[in-house]
Amino acid sequence: MKKTLFIIIVLGLYFSAWAQTKTASKEDIQRFKSSTTYVVLEENPFSVFNASIVTSLPLFWKITPYKIITTQEFEKSRTDPTKSFLYISYAEITKTKTTLFSANTNLFDNVDQFRYNLLNLVLGDRSGNLNKMPDLASLPLSYVAPLSKNDEDDDEDEVDYSYKLGGIFQLMQFYINWATDNPNKTFDQLMNLYTPEVKTLEIWVTKEDLAQESSSLEKIAKVYPYKVKIATTEQIEKAIAEGNNNVIFIHKIGPEEYKLKDPICFLTLINCATGKPYYFSYHKVKDKSLDGMLISDFKKLVKQ
Repeated sequence: MKKTLFIIIVLGLYFSAWAQTKTASKEDIQRFKSSTTYVVLEENPFSVFNASIVTSLPLFWKITPYKIITTQEFEKSRTDPTKSFLYISYAEITKTKTTLFSANTNLFDNVDQFRYNLLNLVLGDRSGNLNKMPDLASLPLSYVAPLSKNDEDDDEDEVDYSYKLGGIFQLMQFYINWATDNPNKTFDQLMNLYTPEVKTLEIWVTKEDLAQESSSLEKIAKVYPYKVKIATTEQIEKAIAEGNNNVIFIHKIGPEEYKLKDPICFLTLINCATGKPYYFSYHKVKDKSLDGMLISDFKKLVKQ
């Protein structure tokens, strides 16, 4: 089974904001919590996801029992509504204008197409149709290589998100538990809820997480007087594994080395121990210097 391609029509929220998916109801969430989650291996045996889940799942997936399966097993079992599934698909963003954004926004003012690795958590559906499976949480992980002329899947040179995958699993579980207790609230409200706590914690960023204008602690300190550490991916992975409640890591989705025209950089600040999200932002990357957290992001954190 090749990765399914979903077309993104709105991208204001991380969760349940993808076209052709059915948002999970309160009853679906309760059904999920009594299910076994089947984690689907990618067909590429060398994928970042396959290599990471063996070590990440036992440490970080606590919300349901789980079992690792192949894509062939997924094809046979996805019609069972008592089962839940965690798998990787492609998500594609194309030119769009929606009332979700203000009239003067230029986030989607080009006709380029970008693809992402999208981590999907869904319930089975008797139809077997992926578009009808209740979507519990969908989270972009990274850009994938630009579309080739013959539109073949390109699994080479995949961005390495393995060091933070445990924290991403915790974020998904945090959201589901929060949504259970707050059925009438949105993910946007969740982000605003905890942002003021950032100043009491320490933000750990890699050099790749920072835009050129914020590429040193000296530059950051001019606008953000709270704790920040430029860390390695190994240090962040260790902080997540040890459950360091005083540390926040950044889940950045940027173009990295891919040659794309005006791609978008997404930033989410996440607690290493709990998966609690604190801040979400996005901006267009008109040149390489803007690929990462901006000075304006740090200024916004100070104002909260």
